[in-house]
Amino acid sequence: MNSPISEADFHGAANRNSEGTELLQKVMTEMKKVLITGANSYIGTSFEAWAKKRYPGEFEIDTVDMVDGSWKEKSFRGYTSVFHVAAIVHKKEKPEMKNLYWQVNKELPVEVAQKAKEEGVHQFVFMSSMSVYGMNTGSITKETKAHPKTFYGKSKLAAEKELRKLADDKFSVAILRPPMVYGVDCKGNYQLLKKFALMSPVFPKYENQRSMISIERLCDFVVQTIQEGKGGLYFPQNKHYVCTTKMVQEIARDSGKKIWTTRIFNPFISLGLKMHVSVIEKMFGNLVYERKSQEEERTNIKIAKAEQKKMILVSIVTVAYNSEKTIQDTIESVLNQTYPNIEYLIVDGLSTDDTVKIARSYEKKFEEKGYKYKVISEKDNGIYDAMNKGIKASTGELIGIINSDDWYELDAVETVVKQFAKINFDMLYADLRVIKEDGSKFVKHSCMRKFVTTRDWNHPTTFMNRKVYDSYLYKCESLYDDMDMMLKVREDNREIVVINKILANFRLGGVSNQKQINKIWERCKARYRIYRNHGFSRLYWFECLFMEFGKAIVG
Repeated sequence: MNSPISEADFHGAANRNSEGTELLQKVMTEMKKVLITGANSYIGTSFEAWAKKRYPGEFEIDTVDMVDGSWKEKSFRGYTSVFHVAAIVHKKEKPEMKNLYWQVNKELPVEVAQKAKEEGVHQFVFMSSMSVYGMNTGSITKETKAHPKTFYGKSKLAAEKELRKLADDKFSVAILRPPMVYGVDCKGNYQLLKKFALMSPVFPKYENQRSMISIERLCDFVVQTIQEGKGGLYFPQNKHYVCTTKMVQEIARDSGKKIWTTRIFNPFISLGLKMHVSVIEKMFGNLVYERKSQEEERTNIKIAKAEQKKMILVSIVTVAYNSEKTIQDTIESVLNQTYPNIEYLIVDGLSTDDTVKIARSYEKKFEEKGYKYKVISEKDNGIYDAMNKGIKASTGELIGIINSDDWYELDAVETVVKQFAKINFDMLYADLRVIKEDGSKFVKHSCMRKFVTTRDWNHPTTFMNRKVYDSYLYKCESLYDDMDMMLKVREDNREIVVINKILANFRLGGVSNQKQINKIWERCKARYRIYRNHGFSRLYWFECLFMEFGKAIVG
């Protein structure tokens, strides 16, 4: 019996000499021609659709049916990668099926890989499974030994061992061991959960953790694996573990159905887990890949790069000073954005409370999400000087500014980027939800018309193209430097987009809303001075009075 190749040897097989390294570098820069071996498979068809949609022009993908043996006549020459997805899976195993599993899941992929290697293919990507560990519960680390219990798991592991032997400096073998895959039209255990969610009015409320992966995330991982052209053993999974109860609730909600959860079944579930009842373990037991492994970290990095590759970077700046009571809402609203490529900078003016401590406590969370995050705390010359510091330190193509009393809607950045894809704007602003000191709310709608008034504009919802800030920053002359900037953008005939959707939330009660008569008068004069500097009529004094006294009354 041949001794198994060690994992360390396997990881290093594709880079043993300079010739192999140069070959891989060449492969990574070329358009990828991929052959999917296995027609009509859920993962194969999903990958092809995903790659063509998200990476147009980067992949040429063909599929060959493995059922009738005609694949043996097809030439593999010219393909950079073979993605093997053909397998026997999701079937109730019977003793007489052992040979079928061995033929399809073990012998077939090895035969395909041998043909690929002989005909000059550079990479073979093999879909294995978490099933090779033979575990219903537990935590899997890189030291955990594979010990499959089913024909499916045993045949997959046997194929892995043979495929590893084919890896060398010119032929890389990438083996993927994903956990349960879920998504629209997905088969297997996910369909069982979906049926239960749609049929039953009640479900156990039981806390557990399962490693799972969405079909979209898996497809992106395969894309990156093929683009890199390297081999190895990988364990792709979602960034966060999944609770079975929460997944069933989400399935029901997405289908427009209400499902009630209760802890009344929990004692029976706990007993079933102690007695190792298989169906209970598979549904409510904890089964995870340890998240700290080197392979897992690489998975997150690879997919983050994939998600960001086609998306512009958006920078968000928050200016803060002694904002410990509100800044957490601001930070959370950025952290939980639906858009994946964000840079967030907090510019603090040497706060004397816990503002900086709160801000820095989020560093790990932003790192885990893949967002760039920086906290600057130093003396500044006022709010607009701090904004300018943040803008200068940012690197995004679009820049939004949200103050430490305010917060974004969770899809704000995604909405802005979608608009930017349609119109390469210089400035965008939108509707604003205003929260009064008594807790009541109203919406300040945005628009753009010939009669210029800041009543139509909402600074917390504003996103600027970087090229605007490259031309001019805030003047640091008054409380209304943001208004001055807006008027400058407008008079320069730059591209402005207005959308009637709430993007941000604004708390009344700041410096611009103080109700003392002398403060209102000072704000009126500052506002009027800016209008006059931009050539507007003296009649705008009445607009200033209306705006400032209106804010005092409403606030």
